[in-house]
Amino acid sequence: MRPYRETQVWIGPAARIEDATFVPAPPSRLQGCMDEMAASILNYAPREDEQTVQTVLTIPAQLAIAHAQFETIHPAPEG
Repeated sequence: MRPYRETQVWIGPAARIEDATFVPAPPSRLQGCMDEMAASILNYAPREDEQTVQTVLTIPAQLAIAHAQFETIHPAPEG
């Protein structure tokens, strides 16, 4: 059994992918997406072009970013 979904999914009430609200990465890209997320989780660093006073994010803020990344990757075949 593969650890991630094997078919393309989409988010939204649409019956067709063309009408979807959001289309996550295709199955062939999931491993790379998950590897990148695992390598960077809780290691947020602002880019050079980001204008920010606070350069260190709190753990809850970093967890929120990680959760958003995970939801965007959407590695499971269903919710």
